Amino acid sequence: MYLNSEKGIKVDDATAIKAILAGDKAAFRNIVRMYEKRLYGIIYRIVHSQQDAEDIMQGTFLAAYNKLNTFKGDSSLFTWLVAIAYNNIRQYMRKQRWQRCLSLEVDILDIENKSVKPDKLEKEELGIILQNALIKLPLKLRTVLMLYEVEELEHKTIAEIMGCSVGTVWSYLSRAKAQLRKLLMRIYE
Repeated sequence: MYLNSEKGIKVDDATAIKAILAGDKAAFRNIVRMYEKRLYGIIYRIVHSQQDAEDIMQGTFLAAYNKLNTFKGDSSLFTWLVAIAYNNIRQYMRKQRWQRCLSLEVDILDIENKSVKPDKLEKEELGIILQNALIKLPLKLRTVLMLYEVEELEHKTIAEIMGCSVGTVWSYLSRAKAQLRKLLMRIYE
């Protein structure tokens, strides 16, 4: 549900979709306003780049607008938008070949080679270490971890977004935590 700013009434997703398909551009602007911050947050936590997150989000809303007639309503509109965003992220990363080009942005923290005591790390350094460890996870594992731990989405919703079974989500989540634990343990050895 969102508030239609022009009419001052609450409108659900189905009503908004009907209005958009009937040509109401204001209804689409309201949908964008309602979901853009949360969607941007999800995308940013996966790609770790403000510009790339903005580009992917814009592409997501454009694709959603163009494909709105294919929305079946089996999931929430937000879940559908996140699924489109996930596919856009995958395409974008393939095009950019990020997996080969990733490098640490902070030279002062050589995570692989330093032995660091956790009680001596500043909060900011811990954030950088965690971010750099997360970025090393494969896209599917990183996405599941972000959707579950940060966005607090249910396993079923994550499965809908990623186009896989709930069991696969559990497996990805377990593997993501294990790989993240392994990456972080290297720091403290």
